[in-house]
Amino acid sequence: MYATAHHVKSPRGQTGINAFLHEHGEDRNATSWENPNVAAVADGRPGTLVAESYDVPPGGNAVMAFLDVVAVDGIGLERLSGALDMFGAMVARQPAPIVASINGVGMRFGCDLGLAPVATEEFDRLRSRVFAILHAERLTSVPAQEPLDVLVMFAEDGYFFELSPRSAARVREAHRAGEWEPVPIHVEPDVMMDFQDMYGDLVPHIASGLTNLRLEAVIAMGGVRLVNRATLKEIRRWPRVGKVESTA
Repeated sequence: MYATAHHVKSPRGQTGINAFLHEHGEDRNATSWENPNVAAVADGRPGTLVAESYDVPPGGNAVMAFLDVVAVDGIGLERLSGALDMFGAMVARQPAPIVASINGVGMRFGCDLGLAPVATEEFDRLRSRVFAILHAERLTSVPAQEPLDVLVMFAEDGYFFELSPRSAARVREAHRAGEWEPVPIHVEPDVMMDFQDMYGDLVPHIASGLTNLRLEAVIAMGGVRLVNRATLKEIRRWPRVGKVESTA
């Protein structure tokens, strides 16, 4: 299970909290459920979206604070509440971002510097929405979407990533009233290696940067498919989909 709540601000200044709930079902390999790695799940294998709630229409919003919670599907609410109580005490004592795994619950909290003086209040609001989304009505199943195509070009001075025209049109629609135009991303070879050594997989960061959307929104749109621009052959997909994704 991966539940997340975001305090967001729209391009027009509307603020509110959006929340999402994912479940993992038969996927037991997303993380160690006894000691969950919240970043590995939230940023790579969030599971299937089963519930969502919006104060602000998604697409193009700035995230001012967030709370990610990862635990085994069906975890008892008392156990979850106890872990969040202890995590909340950490939020009150130290500056964000904060990551912890307590009693089988992985948690991550962050907020903008401007919200640091009220971090405890932010945490409490987000925590309430996490519990609310756990009780929300489940989404009806919808056909899986084709992933967004990211064209990749390899050159001596690095790697170039850009959305295909069709995928750019889908992302523009996802931004709705927000202004957005596709901008390619260039990554130098040394930067690519250093980044992956420090932070792991670069692809989710490329996906977020190309679309200017939160990863949950990208995943809801089908994720991304990296395609060699010269050969038009698929390189890999993110997030992982069965055996489709190859190694980078």
